Amino acid sequence: MPINSLYADTQCLICEGTHFVVTKPNKIRLQDAIVTVQDPLKRLDISAILFDIDRQQICEIAMLRAQAAANISASIEQPFLRHIEDKDRMIEELKSRLADRDSQLEKTRQATDVLEREITNLNDELGNRDATIQRLEERVPHLEGQLAEARNYHEMVMRAKHQLADDLKKTTNKFEASKKVITMQEKGMSELRAAKRVRTEPLVHKLQCLDCFKTDQSDCDGSSNCQNCQSANTLCTYRLCKPYHEKSRYSHGKGCTKLRCTQLHDEDREGYRFS
Repeated sequence: MPINSLYADTQCLICEGTHFVVTKPNKIRLQDAIVTVQDPLKRLDISAILFDIDRQQICEIAMLRAQAAANISASIEQPFLRHIEDKDRMIEELKSRLADRDSQLEKTRQATDVLEREITNLNDELGNRDATIQRLEERVPHLEGQLAEARNYHEMVMRAKHQLADDLKKTTNKFEASKKVITMQEKGMSELRAAKRVRTEPLVHKLQCLDCFKTDQSDCDGSSNCQNCQSANTLCTYRLCKPYHEKSRYSHGKGCTKLRCTQLHDEDREGYRFS
């Protein structure tokens, strides 16, 4: 219910219009309410009532002036004129207040327009959002179907992966078993070739001193004082090959059968030191 319907109105003889009948306590409550009320429409109604109260005061002042002009005498003309001037100043002040009130009302109307535009935009956004939700809801069955297909495909891939892993494991086990057999066969062939080479090939004999042998220096020159020992400033010593000299005790009487034996056989021993 509009706020202005709560107050009665009365006919004005000055402006020939009507004014609201508002008591002073109600006016104070309206002045407080315009600051605290949130509804822009109610704020406009309150501002209109307060504006009408100010107009009513102007009309009352005008009525007082008319009554005073009709009843004053010449003896009180000057004091009355001063009173009228004071009333005129009050009227100007009221006009200024009315202008400020009009400015506030205009700002309130502008704020109301902005709020209405924002509400319209929000309603449009809400409609767009509802349309988007509707489209997404329509796509849900299709997406669920795609998800089911993806799950089935994933399960099929995982089964194939496990099957390939089992096949690979079996193939690997077979390969490892075959590899072991081939390795054993190659080892047997190598042993046979080595045995045959021992029986058929002449011995290749290269001397190597004891220090070079221990330090794995294959570039020993085999002299009585090799270059490596000279560089290290150590005594160059050699060993006699026992299997070569005591054939009856080694390799069924064959003696030394190492293809790369580095110990002394029947070389000239002059200048050599033995350990």
